[in-house]
Amino acid sequence: MICQAPKCGKEFTAYYAQGLPRKYCSRTCGSRADYWRHRKARLYAKHLDYVLRKDHYDAKGKLDRLLNREARNACSAAWHKANPERSRQRGIRRYSRKSNLNTTIRLSEVEWSVILAAWNYRCAYCGTKPERLSQDHIVPLSRGGSHTADNVVPACMPCNQKKNTKSLEQFLRERVA
Repeated sequence: MICQAPKCGKEFTAYYAQGLPRKYCSRTCGSRADYWRHRKARLYAKHLDYVLRKDHYDAKGKLDRLLNREARNACSAAWHKANPERSRQRGIRRYSRKSNLNTTIRLSEVEWSVILAAWNYRCAYCGTKPERLSQDHIVPLSRGGSHTADNVVPACMPCNQKKNTKSLEQFLRERVA
């Protein structure tokens, strides 16, 4: 009698030469079928092991992080130094996620340098020319502003910190008063 193997689809005789019944065409085919038949049980056992020993796995991860802290920090610092644009975008993305804001990165390094040149490398609010200017959002991200070239101006740190999450009108009113 000729049968078809359930896993591979090959045809084979249903009985061994000794007259014993056969389910699969070869040992390999049988092993594969057993693997898939018992897969769910193995995954459950693995999950159960993790649940029961979760503290062990967490402690092992913490220990690994503690022992390799300097090496990980050095590697991270080197990456941030080599990829300043991507690092800045990651920071903005992280801030957006933490603040539950729906912002996308639309301001590149080139656009930021164009904005700086347009403002003559001066603060948009007080007109000083500090060593380092920061990006200030006219409509703050927390109030639904976007991270685009038309919503970003250069600001010195004191002005940026004073403005905080205020609207432009509110900030200018407080400055004049």
